[in-house]
Amino acid sequence: MLSNALTPLAALNAHMMTPVHPTAYPFPWATTLHALRVSLAYRGICKGFKARRRAQGKKDDELQVGMLREAAGFLVMAWGGSFLSNYILTQIPGQLISVQPWLNYLSVHYAVGFLLTLFPAPSARLLDLCLPVLDGATRTAATLGGINLVLNHVNPAVRSSWLLQVLIATISASGGGISAFTLNVFDPVGWSFSTPPFLTFSRLVEFTDILAPMIAALAFGVVTQSHPAYTNLVQSSSLTSLLGVHGAKMSAPAFSPDRARALVTLIIATCFWAKAMVTHLLAPVTPPASASTSVKKIAAPARSSGSRASTPSTPSTRSRKAANKVEA
Repeated sequence: MLSNALTPLAALNAHMMTPVHPTAYPFPWATTLHALRVSLAYRGICKGFKARRRAQGKKDDELQVGMLREAAGFLVMAWGGSFLSNYILTQIPGQLISVQPWLNYLSVHYAVGFLLTLFPAPSARLLDLCLPVLDGATRTAATLGGINLVLNHVNPAVRSSWLLQVLIATISASGGGISAFTLNVFDPVGWSFSTPPFLTFSRLVEFTDILAPMIAALAFGVVTQSHPAYTNLVQSSSLTSLLGVHGAKMSAPAFSPDRARALVTLIIATCFWAKAMVTHLLAPVTPPASASTSVKKIAAPARSSGSRASTPSTPSTRSRKAANKVEA
């Protein structure tokens, strides 16, 4: 059963590494679709912030955001995890070495902006419920990219740490959204530093953006034996039975790299599907606020918004919560 699920996901992951077009647009589908997902989420969150600020009495000229600042906010959300991971490992991010990531992400972002002038933006509910596999595939690239940063590091102490594998993989996949909400890049009034959103979470579902890549990174380590610490766990009889491997001892990894990558996609996609179900279908509907309640909200003291981090996180899910939490 697991094999049947992994086969199409392995094919999807292989396709995600191919260019959109070999000459006209030679950027991988993985980064292109990630840029698309983040751009839609970023614009949706910004729209919610602007509407709330307008309801608080801010004038349109006070809510204008320049092109440079708007692009910077988008790139923080898209690349924050990569920059944080490389900073921790004292390495230079690839985005500062080559111009190609800039061309890839900014071209997608501005293309999305143009299309949204012609067509309405898809709702967060639609995106979250229909695209968990896409979210899983794009976050797989970030998760495994983080693991490879550790495995290929020049410092032997870094390469020999299984904890760093898990931490960097998690940060790579979720750090962009965390950075964006911590810096409050969506607020048209101006950026501001606030408490990292994961420190204010109260429900398990709010940790999905962090837990999904963390669990996936651990699973990848187990099935590929990416660190000696996983060896005893992999050789346990119960785990070998679960993985469909017979025999008490295994001298080789249980999964090939492609199947292990597909397993990461399956885990992350399943987590985000569950998150979408809880957020959009199972959560109780909040009744509309009365006029007096709205007035009280507008008169309340300002406070920063907290929400979970996306990439492409399901970042569109966060957009509804963040917009609702912004108060004057």
